[in-house]
Amino acid sequence: MSNSPEQIIQMMQDAESNERKFIHAMLRFHIHSFQHISFNPGSRILHCQFEKCMIASLALIETMHLNMITRRILLTELFCLHEETALEFDDRDIELAILELQRHIKHYPFSNITHKMQCRKIVKQIKTYHFHHHVKVIVLDTALPKPWKPAHYPILSQDVTYA
Repeated sequence: MSNSPEQIIQMMQDAESNERKFIHAMLRFHIHSFQHISFNPGSRILHCQFEKCMIASLALIETMHLNMITRRILLTELFCLHEETALEFDDRDIELAILELQRHIKHYPFSNITHKMQCRKIVKQIKTYHFHHHVKVIVLDTALPKPWKPAHYPILSQDVTYA
């Protein structure tokens, strides 16, 4: 027995809702982990293992976002849904958690700078899935003046040579 398009869409929406709850819970867990390990110093090996686990977990969260986008694109193509709804994420709780996690990554004393760079890169990628709707495009009707040629300075001749 086959499901109707409405049932398939509803199942996909339910799956995405569950994934969003999981992502939010994982981000909160990471925030608490950073807080805990920052105040409970351990061995360098422990910190290195923590950082590697953090990288793997953040990569999983990023992959889940990519999976949700791929699923939305598939649904859009299969059921002729509106193109605008295919790629939007609007979850303020997740966005706030991402920003808080980003602050912890910034201030945490990583044992390996490569680990810090990887964490920052992955979180930056995750942010691109959420913060695109905060970008405002401003269109100016007039041409901007060239800042390197102020109006009150004379224009140099073409015959100027530099030593």
